[in-house]
Amino acid sequence: MEQEAGTVRRRLGLNSLTILIVMAILWAQMPAGLGAASAAVAGGLDPTPASSSAALSLTAMSTTQAPVSRPRSQQGLTDRSGSPATGLVVPGTQPAQAVATFESVPSTMHPWSWGNNTYGQLGIGSYNGSLTPVTVTLLSEVAAVAAHGDHSLALTPDGMVHAWGSNAYGQLGDGSTSNSTTPITVTSSLTDVTAIAAGSYHSIAVKGNGTVWTWGRNNWGQLGNNSTSGSYTPIQVSDPNDPSSYLQGVTAIAGGDGHSLALKSDGSVWAWGYNNGGELGDGTRTERHTPVKVRNPEDTGYLSDVVAIAAGDGTSLALKSDGTVWAWGQNWLGAVGNGTTAPNQLLPVQVLGPEGVDHLTGVVAIAGGWTHSLALKSDGTVWTWGANGSDQLGDGSQDNRTVPVRALGLNGVTAVAAGRGGHSLAIAASTPAVRTNWQTIADNRQSWTGLSQDPVNTSNGSYTYDHGDLAIPGRGPSPAFARAYNSND
Repeated sequence: MEQEAGTVRRRLGLNSLTILIVMAILWAQMPAGLGAASAAVAGGLDPTPASSSAALSLTAMSTTQAPVSRPRSQQGLTDRSGSPATGLVVPGTQPAQAVATFESVPSTMHPWSWGNNTYGQLGIGSYNGSLTPVTVTLLSEVAAVAAHGDHSLALTPDGMVHAWGSNAYGQLGDGSTSNSTTPITVTSSLTDVTAIAAGSYHSIAVKGNGTVWTWGRNNWGQLGNNSTSGSYTPIQVSDPNDPSSYLQGVTAIAGGDGHSLALKSDGSVWAWGYNNGGELGDGTRTERHTPVKVRNPEDTGYLSDVVAIAAGDGTSLALKSDGTVWAWGQNWLGAVGNGTTAPNQLLPVQVLGPEGVDHLTGVVAIAGGWTHSLALKSDGTVWTWGANGSDQLGDGSQDNRTVPVRALGLNGVTAVAAGRGGHSLAIAASTPAVRTNWQTIADNRQSWTGLSQDPVNTSNGSYTYDHGDLAIPGRGPSPAFARAYNSND
């Protein structure tokens, strides 16, 4: 009943105004006068400096993409030049707040937050919301951040996880159900963590040994421990072939509304949890309480050669090493990109090309929103499909699209994100043309929607987003600009 109510609210557009995305922007040098800086931006408002060392904050958005802080070079991923990709992949997720990290020296990142704070998810010691960045208390250094729903996570360089905000289902992992307005340490038994992700009411972590740990709500089996009992402390995700053993070899994770995804080092994808729309890609609509291996389109074997994963609210995406995109799950507005609106896609299908001709190729990054999807191609163009009632596809219309269309006016893009509430975002190497239906945001104030003119210097650095979807070297001295297509009304 709760899931149905949530679906109705989303279809009616009654989502929270403060919808979040978590991203990372790392750079070694800032424009003259700002000094060295590095940032991991987790959702936010108009790109406006939070301090002299903060070059960018992002328009408030949400995505269910999960973070991976393991260095890309350790995962065998490469950037556009073919060199080992570096940097961190930082989380994405749902309505509630924005979390960002800014650093004044290259080795230290300090967390900031802004937005809705009903449950203390800003981590500032109170329940007061903020339209401008405020410092998260008790954390001086972070390696990655994640947020979803009404709770937030941070990974510190010592491999420990900290959490704050809503804890109704134990998603903070401290053994209680008490909300916290300041960061608390997830039980001390969780150590050597290299990646974190947040679902709506559950949390996910990957350890250095490739094992996956989850905690929080488990009504659909999204914790992957062969039960539907929630857990207030981290538990290990079970081995699909032997529930008494554990899933291993994982390099990337993603959290959807009620399902979870994991990418193994062998290029296979594993999924568990809610599956009514085919989110798990196993050819059924049966929820799974332990991981199942995502099957291939012919249902004769398994999806392989995957290098990145993304989870929309009810849709799952995979990027293969050949630059093709594969999708499965809920498709009632075309988010799967297969030319139809057949509501449930139970097996992966290859995303079609523009106008339904051939297939989309040359993709280097993917992102999944609630009912729309994005892909970034190696030529710096952005392609979108799915719901478009809020102009989130950026094609100059409000028509839903079942095959990819090009987002107009965007060139030289280095990263993309998809919002849950009907919005999209890109980081571009130059200022894009302003469309008439976009609001231009003054650089000295915050807003829910619009186009920022505040530059981000990506020289000698990299922008990393969405659990391995993108790790691209800085584009040189040209400033980058954040751009959003509309947002929640």
